[in-house]
Amino acid sequence: MIDATHFVLDLETLSTAPNAAIVAIGCVRVEHGKVVDEFYERVDLESARAQGGQVDTATLQWWLTQPDEARREISGELPGVHITAALAGLRAFMLHGGLTEARPLVWGNGSSFDNVIVRSAFERAGIPEPWRFWNDRDLRTLLALRGLTKRSVLFEGTEHHALHDARHEARLLIQALWPQQVEPAPAQIEQQPEQSMWLEMIDAAMIEMRNIAPPLRRSECERLIRAALAAQGAVA
Repeated sequence: MIDATHFVLDLETLSTAPNAAIVAIGCVRVEHGKVVDEFYERVDLESARAQGGQVDTATLQWWLTQPDEARREISGELPGVHITAALAGLRAFMLHGGLTEARPLVWGNGSSFDNVIVRSAFERAGIPEPWRFWNDRDLRTLLALRGLTKRSVLFEGTEHHALHDARHEARLLIQALWPQQVEPAPAQIEQQPEQSMWLEMIDAAMIEMRNIAPPLRRSECERLIRAALAAQGAVA
């Protein structure tokens, strides 16, 4: 497996169902412990819905709680390509360099989400999927086996941006499979525990408050947590 060609796949969608409407696709190619290429496309929502992509209210409400930078990528404010073009581009990206469908290992976070949803989209678009089902890989399982979490590597960029998430997950994959090649910067080592705790507090609060109407934005949730901690003298 170490010598295989790995692809880390991340989707942004408007549902969590297998036939979810895809609004952005990020994918990173990893070989021998190094990132060698990446792919990103925003998808036109109407084209995804026209091919049977599902949109659900709960996911739309969840998106309302996310940072403006993340929502901008999926809001339609920026142009997206037709879903068929995006999927054709992803297939070409994965098979570039003479790979056959039997070779790529495709990592989802987890594979029951990203891999299943994009496979359904390929089927609805009439495009052969670029990998075989037996090469589905689950990043969450690998991280658990290695004693790692999604915060084991400092996140760079905007969370819930498909390419930024895929890059982060690729770095986690590299840390899990090729730990000798990971050399965190000293600043990262010092800042990671505090930032990890802070982000996990916000994530936990967002889950607890997701049913509030109207839903809180992530920035509002962060402000409330910071105010509460400041009142207890936990933060400056």
